[in-house]
Amino acid sequence: MKRMKPQEVFDLKEAAQYLGVPVLQMRTLAKQNRVTYCRVDRTHWRFVRRDLDAYIARNTFRAKTLFETTQP
Repeated sequence: MKRMKPQEVFDLKEAAQYLGVPVLQMRTLAKQNRVTYCRVDRTHWRFVRRDLDAYIARNTFRAKTLFETTQP
């Protein structure tokens, strides 16, 4: 089993800061299973950087350029 580096694992507050959202919204995203997390116990949650990056990738939309919108 591969051990993760400490900077790859975030607590709830750090994960919220990483995504740029309030802690309450981060908790809601986790409870809705939109972000993968692990509960260490009742009050401690952990998030892995690659899962947060995957969430960002799934929820980032690329705008079409003017050239792309004028092609037949």
